[in-house]
Amino acid sequence: YYRACSVLVFSAASLTDLYDGRLARSGGRVTEFGRFMDPLADKILVTSALVALAIARIVHAWLVIPIVIRDVIITSMRMYGLYRGRMMETSTLAKWKTVMQMIAVVMKSIRLALLR
Repeated sequence: YYRACSVLVFSAASLTDLYDGRLARSGGRVTEFGRFMDPLADKILVTSALVALAIARIVHAWLVIPIVIRDVIITSMRMYGLYRGRMMETSTLAKWKTVMQMIAVVMKSIRLALLR
């Protein structure tokens, strides 16, 4: 039951992330705050799920550690750029990377929920 609920919660969080970006762009309500916070929220969502899967020994830690290190480096670069008055744009490739990570977490969680 708890595993199925975790799949639903993570899936809902991922879908709301997708729709809030589309809603902001379609309504012309894109802000500097949103352009910084949205990728940060994505990183927190994916990283927390991956770390939880690693702690539960569902995925290997050596797969999660480079992802976490990369996200910390990128976030630090974004914060430094913001401090210097330059907003670092999120590339299309980075957006697709996040989508693929979210899909991978959902698929792994569904598999886990069905097997146990």
